[in-house]
Amino acid sequence: GSQFPPHIDKEDILYVFSTDLCRSLYLEYEKEVNILGIKAYRFTTPAKLFATPRTNPDNQCFCKDDQKCLLAGAIDLTTCKKGAPVVASAPHFYQGSKVYIEVL
Repeated sequence: GSQFPPHIDKEDILYVFSTDLCRSLYLEYEKEVNILGIKAYRFTTPAKLFATPRTNPDNQCFCKDDQKCLLAGAIDLTTCKKGAPVVASAPHFYQGSKVYIEVL
């Protein structure tokens, strides 16, 4: 209840900074839900948040070389993590490229 201001509308975009991902994340309205009799709005991350830089130019900083960019659903955090080879994705590659699932 203290993360966001009161009286949020469906059109609002909610921003959260993640130190683990070295970036701001944003949430967009998905649908109305009912939790124990309380009406609420569910906000989720849009697919474009972890899209490739070609699809979402805002993600260009997570790809140094266009030829070696990760597929949708994963971002390279190597630069952010001082050279450590770190890649992040949503749980179970949610909203990611089907290639990641097929490899498993």
